[in-house]
Amino acid sequence: MSPALNLRTDKYGGSFEKRMKFGKDIITGIMKKSIPGFLSGSSSAPTRKFPAESIFPLASKIAKYVAGLGVVYLHMWLPPLRPSRS
Repeated sequence: MSPALNLRTDKYGGSFEKRMKFGKDIITGIMKKSIPGFLSGSSSAPTRKFPAESIFPLASKIAKYVAGLGVVYLHMWLPPLRPSRS
């Protein structure tokens, strides 16, 4: 999901939507096979490669994206943040 680490040029790399494709395929596949009303969740850990002020916008964007897929809870593990270098 991270543009700093995902340098792919195929259908799983590049734009945010393409970087989210693998997770989207898993989430939608599980939801299709689940009983109606199944509460689905997701867990994610944004990379440490970003300075602190960059992690939160990415985490927020991921949360909004998976909520749009029908995910009802999200566990977002954020690593200890490093200050940005001036």
